[in-house]
Amino acid sequence: APADDDDTAPDDDDTAPADDDDTLPPADDDDSWWGDDDDAAISCPDDGLEDNDFAAVAALLGAGLEPSLVSCEGDEDWYTVDLAAGEQLSVTVSFQNAEGDIDLIVLSPAGVELGASETTADTESVGPITATVAGLHQVRVFLYGDTGSVPGSAYSLQIDVTPASPDPDPTPDPSPTP
Repeated sequence: APADDDDTAPDDDDTAPADDDDTLPPADDDDSWWGDDDDAAISCPDDGLEDNDFAAVAALLGAGLEPSLVSCEGDEDWYTVDLAAGEQLSVTVSFQNAEGDIDLIVLSPAGVELGASETTADTESVGPITATVAGLHQVRVFLYGDTGSVPGSAYSLQIDVTPASPDPDPTPDPSPTP
């Protein structure tokens, strides 16, 4: 490599102090004729609930808002919500579609799709869905298309659980006959 490390030699190793970057590994040095651009690929950041990339390792959530989540291409986010039979579940994902199109699917404890929202709006919403059985209901959030200026798409997840309604007209037990 030239003593002044000007990034024009094919064998430049990016270790000299005068190098234009010196923070990237030698393998990044493409030594283009017009100067080395040293552009490393920008990766999609993990959020605080990773690693929840498939149903078996889904993050358990209750009712409430989960802000500051990130959906990355090829990296689905799975959540579970423990419901009693008769409870109602509503799920809303809010994001900026211009940064990436996020979609939402809600599944039963058996993995049967109960509802989906796959639009190009800034909000995807499913529910209310009434749980027919008790158990861990699954929520799948995924990036359908990454169209933004940065990898991935930031989103918030709102989960609402409504208690089961009491039977409005319960059938009285028959009176014992004398």
